[in-house]
Amino acid sequence: MRLTFLGTNAGLPSLERRAPGAVLSWNGKSVLFDCGEGTLLALRAAAIKPSSLLAVCITHLHGDHLNGLPGLIGALSLRAHKSALTIYGPVGLREYIETLRRLRVFYPDFELELLELSAPTEGPWQHKSFSISAAAMQHRVSCYGYRFEELRRVPGLDRQRAAALGVPDGPLLGLLRRGHDVKLKNGVTVRARDVLEPEAAPRILCYCGDTAPCDAAIALAKGANLLVHEATYDQTRREVAHERGHCTSLDAANVALQAGVTKLALTHFSPRYADPERLAEEARSVFPQTFAAVDGLSVELGKD
Repeated sequence: MRLTFLGTNAGLPSLERRAPGAVLSWNGKSVLFDCGEGTLLALRAAAIKPSSLLAVCITHLHGDHLNGLPGLIGALSLRAHKSALTIYGPVGLREYIETLRRLRVFYPDFELELLELSAPTEGPWQHKSFSISAAAMQHRVSCYGYRFEELRRVPGLDRQRAAALGVPDGPLLGLLRRGHDVKLKNGVTVRARDVLEPEAAPRILCYCGDTAPCDAAIALAKGANLLVHEATYDQTRREVAHERGHCTSLDAANVALQAGVTKLALTHFSPRYADPERLAEEARSVFPQTFAAVDGLSVELGKD
């Protein structure tokens, strides 16, 4: 399960950094967080197929977080995509999509399930192997952060241990992996619990787009393996950040510290910062497990 940063710039895309977005992918499936301009190209660069998308989570309806959505839906339509796609976003998302559909900007043959958010907290909505929940952030327009949580992680199979107990390659390994005890030809019973690795805790990702510091972000991120949080400015521009509904790198670090997350990824950098590493250095004075996201960077969720 890997998170790939598609874009890390605030506002307009630049030659160095695309507009905001990140995609979580695993086992040929994926969930997209924000869909800025250039998302299709960024997905291609990351070797992630748009057809793998199960859901798109739009934080708010500002263009830098949304302008890639028509192209994404249009591309899926051109490729005769058939699977349903769920799109989460604030009120206004439905009108936006339906207007584009009415104007024939795109005309998808697949189901678009639009879930508009209006309450302070929303969800969780359960998919087959994960849930998504949302909480209202503090920005100049209606804006939401998202929490992706695995429902259950299937324990891995210790193949060396199974082989030592005499289990041959083949269907018996599959039964053991699914938790069933098996009986070998020699009459010996091998118990699944003896060859399964300890069940790992479900992995959690929290993605907070544009926001001023708020308690809702702390609550949403509680115990997450990775918090992706905007850090538009450094601490010298704290007043400007808060006036515009944004955070400094220290604000993001304090959210991570209070939420008890494992790692913090800073993103949504103002174009004034050619090298966002200075923001990460500032944040590490409060929360050492901080890094600055880079376009194209891919990190494994739940791994140090």
